[in-house]
Amino acid sequence: MFKPKNEKINMLNPLISKLQNSNSISIHLRQNRFSDQRGLTNNKLFTSKSKSFTNDSIIYINKAINYFNNKIDNPKYFIWSNDHENLNIYTKNLIISDFELVQNKDVLNDFFFI
Repeated sequence: MFKPKNEKINMLNPLISKLQNSNSISIHLRQNRFSDQRGLTNNKLFTSKSKSFTNDSIIYINKAINYFNNKIDNPKYFIWSNDHENLNIYTKNLIISDFELVQNKDVLNDFFFI
């Protein structure tokens, strides 16, 4: 399994404390699953498939949220995404409104934190 070297991780990132000092649950909301490759960003079929994939993911995530809400006291949700543009279109359909949207813009640290 891939694990980033500790010296590459920003251990001063305040997110570490938030994750360690709460009943943290990380959710990754992938956008543009089928249309983020070169040459496909304007392809209507792949854009439509990507939107459908993200909408299906929201349904799955809501089921997972129900599960965790029933199993964990005071869960704290952290949402990560590969693309934050228009993310609110999808997050407004979540059954929770109290979450932290993580926007580190550092893939290596994000991978470590999740």
